[in-house]
Amino acid sequence: MNLEDDLVKSQELIKWADHVVIAYPNWWGFMPAITKGFIDRILLPDFAFRHHSGKIFPEKLLKGKSMRLLVTMDTPKWWFYLIYRASQYQILKNIVFGYVGFDPIKFSTFGFIRKSTDKQRQKWLKKVINLGEKFQ
Repeated sequence: MNLEDDLVKSQELIKWADHVVIAYPNWWGFMPAITKGFIDRILLPDFAFRHHSGKIFPEKLLKGKSMRLLVTMDTPKWWFYLIYRASQYQILKNIVFGYVGFDPIKFSTFGFIRKSTDKQRQKWLKKVINLGEKFQ
């Protein structure tokens, strides 16, 4: 399969990296379709995982890499965790990124964006800067 140049470059960067960060807005309870499409296009067999005859589970080709997902939302955080049970995080951790070897996989949730103040947004930005400086 021939991938577009930007997807090949993304795979090269992921292969090179020890830690991968993905930022996206929560959109109708999950990531936007374009973000999901990007993940679907790069986490391919023989890049992210490899099946072996007689084995139930694949070889995780991205083992040894950690991940942080930064998720913004226009939902109160308590609602996201209590009502939605952060279900997208469980899917991404256990089914998508864990499947190919990322560990640990951590999440930072930023919301209620629409009701946030400038002071709150500055606090969130500081948190992201601190995470980057600590390589988390």
